[in-house]
Amino acid sequence: MTFSFDPFTQLFLDARSRTEDAFVVEAGINFNAAYQKNISENLSVLIGLELSPHIGQKTSLTNLSAATDIERDYTVSAYLQPQLQISKNSAISFKTGLSRAKVDVNNQSVDYDGYVFGLGYRHQLKTNLFWFGEFNQYIFSDENTSAMVGGGLLQQDLDLDSRSLNLGLGYQF
Repeated sequence: MTFSFDPFTQLFLDARSRTEDAFVVEAGINFNAAYQKNISENLSVLIGLELSPHIGQKTSLTNLSAATDIERDYTVSAYLQPQLQISKNSAISFKTGLSRAKVDVNNQSVDYDGYVFGLGYRHQLKTNLFWFGEFNQYIFSDENTSAMVGGGLLQQDLDLDSRSLNLGLGYQF
């Protein structure tokens, strides 16, 4: 049984409105804490919590007469991650869990619930130090987002589904 903490660099393919086709790529930092339970010699399960602050990630709601910014504050996820040892120092994993994203729309906080699924690779460098790579898909319920701007109501479906590529170093206690 071990506990690990992984601050890592994250490339985040950000949320966008339904009317936009382009992806936005953002870099950020992600905080992850996990408890590891060994099931057998080659199989373990991580039970973790992940926090991804989204500093400066904005999009806009617009109509013919007005516009307002939408700012994604953070995403938090609780997950299970089975990990299979494929060599002495390497493991592959699959992540599944629940996620919640907090978004500010015209100074009003809105929470979106969803799921996270991911695939990862981990390589042990020293007894307590490892590097890893992980690709995650976040799927959130599509919600009609509205805001009062300039005396008028703006409404638009907001798609928060996103993907992240995480690369980093971790320390295992």
